[in-house]
Amino acid sequence: MTGLKYFTALCFAVIAFVKSATGQITDVAAAFDQIGAVPQIIRLANNVKTPSGGHLQGIQPLNDSLLVITASSGDYAYYLMADHHRVRSIQKISDSPFRHAGGCQVADHTLLVGVEDNIAKDRSDIYSIRLDDAGHEADKAIVASRQGIFKRSTAGATGYVEARSSWLAAVADWDSRNIDFYASVQDSVVLLGTAIAPDSLHWCAYQSVNLILDKSEKVYMIGLGLDGTRDRADLFEVQFDRGKAALRLVRTRYFKCKGASFRYGAGIHTAADGRLEIYTCARNPASGIAVNIFK
Repeated sequence: MTGLKYFTALCFAVIAFVKSATGQITDVAAAFDQIGAVPQIIRLANNVKTPSGGHLQGIQPLNDSLLVITASSGDYAYYLMADHHRVRSIQKISDSPFRHAGGCQVADHTLLVGVEDNIAKDRSDIYSIRLDDAGHEADKAIVASRQGIFKRSTAGATGYVEARSSWLAAVADWDSRNIDFYASVQDSVVLLGTAIAPDSLHWCAYQSVNLILDKSEKVYMIGLGLDGTRDRADLFEVQFDRGKAALRLVRTRYFKCKGASFRYGAGIHTAADGRLEIYTCARNPASGIAVNIFK
């Protein structure tokens, strides 16, 4: 899609998504400020055999009882399904060289996750995986592929929100220096714009970038990563203008994880009552996996 046709589709995608946006939160900044600083800690027993290499990369609640944890390895990308007591199953996403599944987000039972070649660092696929209430795959598809440019064509962290029949995704490249925003338009996926790490901000190599909609049709992004030895969360407002995207920093907060870290699996969740929560987990899929929940 090029020229006038692309620009028309781009404008349509922005307008259609914004008009259909129905976020649960009235004041995202206030909800972000209200996240508790002391985590609830749960420990997942794990008897599931996982491949060696890599680590846990993203964590999201599927519903009130199930968690999805994405992971990388030396052989393939995968995710774990767990309840709040134990890991229940492992599901492969893609084989090597697409062995690295990164930070993810779940919206309305759809898991969006990027898988990349983390050795060549020049290609990635973005997967949309539809899950039922029991955590079984109902559908799986590649909605976008990226290739060609070293580190720029990776997809180490993804965010995802739905608005009626449309969706919006954020895809971050290596160290999240560039974040591409995609939207669905009819049967196509359109690149809305790219936000580049601002020179004015001490940038954090976000392991996870998650999206939030508010009731006034604004789009926000929260980046989660490790700033030195501290677990850092940055709240941005995402602004779109004529094929460009920009991030306006709203808040920065630091959290103290216990047995877990934003450097590994982390993610934002919007609860049914509109509260924001942060989930994070330990690095390795060991016999016991610590999960921190900031509410």
